[in-house]
Amino acid sequence: MSLRQTLSSRAHLIEDSARSEPSVASPGAEGNRTVSETQEEKYREEWRYPIFVCTKPKSKPSEFNSVIIEDLRDPLLPLLYVIYCAFLLLSALFTGLNLSLMSLDMEDLRRIKEYDENPKTRRYAANIIPIRENGNFMLCTILLGNTICNAIDVLVFDRITLNLELLDWERIILINVVPAMFIIIFSEILPQVICTKFALPIGSYCRHIMVFFMVITYPASYPLSKLLDVVVGKEVRSTMDRRMLGGLMRQQKSETANMAVVVENAMMLQVRRVRDVMTPLEKVFMISDRTEINVNLKQYLSQYRHTRIPVYKGDDRNSVIGVLNVKDLLLIDDSLDLHVGAVMQLWNRSTLTLFMDEAKLTRQSADVSS
Repeated sequence: MSLRQTLSSRAHLIEDSARSEPSVASPGAEGNRTVSETQEEKYREEWRYPIFVCTKPKSKPSEFNSVIIEDLRDPLLPLLYVIYCAFLLLSALFTGLNLSLMSLDMEDLRRIKEYDENPKTRRYAANIIPIRENGNFMLCTILLGNTICNAIDVLVFDRITLNLELLDWERIILINVVPAMFIIIFSEILPQVICTKFALPIGSYCRHIMVFFMVITYPASYPLSKLLDVVVGKEVRSTMDRRMLGGLMRQQKSETANMAVVVENAMMLQVRRVRDVMTPLEKVFMISDRTEINVNLKQYLSQYRHTRIPVYKGDDRNSVIGVLNVKDLLLIDDSLDLHVGAVMQLWNRSTLTLFMDEAKLTRQSADVSS
C-alpha cells in the first residue's frame, strides 16, 4: 500500500469517527479539534504514528473540512545513516587490524626487522613490535571493538527500518538479512582480502589508531587480557624443526637456490642415517681388479671424473677389495701390461670400513675422521 493510499484511508476513518463522536475543544490551538481524545488514543494504538486533525476554518460552515497528517518520521534519520556507515567502517577497521597485527608473531617481526632486504619492510616491522608485545591486550581490544560496532549497527538499522513503510514480516526479514550481509561483505571479506596483501604497511600506519582504542577500552580489555595471560598464558613462540625449515628453504625460488640446498643438507645431517647418503651397489661405478691399465682405461675413467673408484674381485661385484685412487695411475706406463689389482697392491692405500645402514651419519663421520 502506498503512502498516499495509507493517508487517504486514515483520513476517511477519522472523518467517520469525527461525525459519530462529539468533538473536544483544545484551548490555545488553531481552533477546535474534531476528534475526541478517546478516539485519538484508539488510533494511536492502531496506527504506528499518531494522527493529528486540523480544526475547520471559520469561513466554512462544513462540520469536517480537511485533514492534515503530520509527518512524524525520525528527524535524525540522515544522522542514523551516517552513524550506521561509520560503525560499519570501524568494524571493517578492527577486522583489518586483527589480520594485520596478529598474522605475524614476535619472532617473525624480529626476523623481518633484522634481516629483511627492504628498508621499508624493516621499518614497518619495527613500528609494529612495541604494540605487538602486548598480544592478548591488543586482541581483546580488537574483538571487543568489533563486537560493539556490529551490535550498534544492528540497533541503528532497526531504528532506520521504523521509518520505512513495511509490513511486519518484511521488516523482520530486512532486519535479520541486510545487516548480516553488510557485515560479512564490508566488515569481513573486503578487509581480509586487502590486509592479506598489505598486512605490514596497514599495521604500521594504523598503529596509533590501535593505541587509541586500547586506551578507550582499557577498563574492559586490559582485565580480560590479564585473565587470558593467567589461563592460557602469553603468546606461544612459534618454532620450526629441521624438516620444516628445510621445506621453507626449498620453497624460496631465488638465485641462492644452490646455497639453500647446501644449508638444508647441513641441517638434516643430524637426523640422516648412512643408508640415506650411500649409493646402492648396483648403481656404483666400479671396475674389476683384472682390468688392464692402458690408454683406453685412462680415457674411460676421465669421462666419469671420479677420483676414487671401488675395485671388486674378479667378476663378483659384491666382493669389493678396495678403492683405487685415480692419481695412482698417472705414474704407470701403459706398456708395462699391469692390472688394477697389481697397482692397488703396490700402493696399498685401500682401507675398507663397514657401516651399518641404520647408523647415524654424524657418528660414523666422527669415527672415520678419528
